[in-house]
Amino acid sequence: MITSVVKRILTTRTICRTDQELLMNLLNRSIISEADMTLINRIHIGLHDGLLRVVD
Repeated sequence: MITSVVKRILTTRTICRTDQELLMNLLNRSIISEADMTLINRIHIGLHDGLLRVVD
């Protein structure tokens, strides 16, 4: 589930409030694998570097 959300965010280069809430819920409910943490870090880096756009 995390993989599909992250792929959509990285493909569209946008993240909305719904995406953020979904990821936060998934992260709070499950044990995160190293691969999933790598994907989450890619989103963080993309936001930090301005490669991803935050939309409403």
